[in-house]
Amino acid sequence: LRYVNLLLEKYPDAKVTIGAQPDLVSLVRSSFELPISTRSDIPTDYVTSLLDVPMILNLTWDTVPRPQKYLSIDQKLVEKWATKFKELPPGINVGLCWASFNGISKTIPAWDMVELGGVPKINFISLQKPYSQAPKELKLRDWTDGINDWSDTGAIIENCDIIITIDTGVAHLAGALGKPVWNIVRFSTYWPWMDEKIPPSPDYSIWYPSMTFVRQKRLGDWLEPVRKVTLELQRQLVGLT
Repeated sequence: LRYVNLLLEKYPDAKVTIGAQPDLVSLVRSSFELPISTRSDIPTDYVTSLLDVPMILNLTWDTVPRPQKYLSIDQKLVEKWATKFKELPPGINVGLCWASFNGISKTIPAWDMVELGGVPKINFISLQKPYSQAPKELKLRDWTDGINDWSDTGAIIENCDIIITIDTGVAHLAGALGKPVWNIVRFSTYWPWMDEKIPPSPDYSIWYPSMTFVRQKRLGDWLEPVRKVTLELQRQLVGLT
């Protein structure tokens, strides 16, 4: 979706309709003033996948847009979820997603997250839907029954201070919203996260300026990256005191 505005600039007379899955319609509507359809058979002259737009626009690594934020959540929805956050004690509000249902290699086992629960003044809020087992030490707030689509997830993200997630849609959404996000990336990484040997930095995303990578160094070892995240949370607390 980062390419939509560039497409409109190149073809200002085109009537563009965005095709979206039902659970994305609200998010797309609050981000773009364009028609949206969930149908695959709408009458058009041309159809393209969003992933093909960079080729259509002749984009290169140097010209790919990297905005700080390119998606928006309806402010009324953000305010609705903000009432939940008023129940929390003072501290850093951290949105947490730790499991993938596309493969166990992207899922952090519950027992590897116990150390996170030892950091004081952290309010962990679940972004995990469907819910997956988490250690009781996190004292996790689970409001996911109220999540109906990606806009609800985005509204929770907007009310958080930091997002900690594995490689899921939550990582992309938090990055597109410009929220500070620590993306815990598995050893055999997904191609958009590049490789730690590729410049300009092994720790920062070329796609999302607000995203920091915490890379798994050994296949199956989640303790080491979770400990790095734990230490960084402790540093954040020091900065607040």
